[in-house]
Amino acid sequence: PGAAPEQRRQRVRAVTEQDVDQEKTIRALFKRTAGEDLEVDAFELRGILDSELRKEFKFDGFSLETCRSMVAMLDVDKSGKLGYDEFKKAYTDLRKWKKIFKEFDADRNGTFNSYELREALNSAGFRLSNSTFASLVLRYSDNNGKIYFDDFVLCAVKLRTMCDVFEEMAMGTKTANFSLDEFIQTTMYA
Repeated sequence: PGAAPEQRRQRVRAVTEQDVDQEKTIRALFKRTAGEDLEVDAFELRGILDSELRKEFKFDGFSLETCRSMVAMLDVDKSGKLGYDEFKKAYTDLRKWKKIFKEFDADRNGTFNSYELREALNSAGFRLSNSTFASLVLRYSDNNGKIYFDDFVLCAVKLRTMCDVFEEMAMGTKTANFSLDEFIQTTMYA
């Protein structure tokens, strides 16, 4: 509060020594959880993330839908699982989104209103039209207009996935062509 928006954006992007130490812990958790296949699915991911993030952040835990979407975001081979490098990237993104959530929850009530959500998404690099933003608020807020941490993460994951797919399909242009099958795969697995 009180800091200029650009200063706030820079603060939430900074990686601390605590983040480095946390990665060591997560690597150990990943190895314990992954089993023989050295991969984690959405159920295992939820267990790891809930266990770790509830220690430092008050929230009800992640929904299975959020964890499935996190897996889909980085699951290049469409196996339904993440190897360590994919998991590490997902975890890094999650830590960034946690910092953003804490930074832009101006009233510290554990939720976002639409203004806080707009600021947070801008900080994460998403520039959205008013109509697209209004759709996100309708989709991810409760009946009182509040967006909880899990819903914010799900929104950010879906946005990131859709933007990545669009950029891949657009091949450097401002439009992308999808067959019906590609569109269905993209939207259903995201």
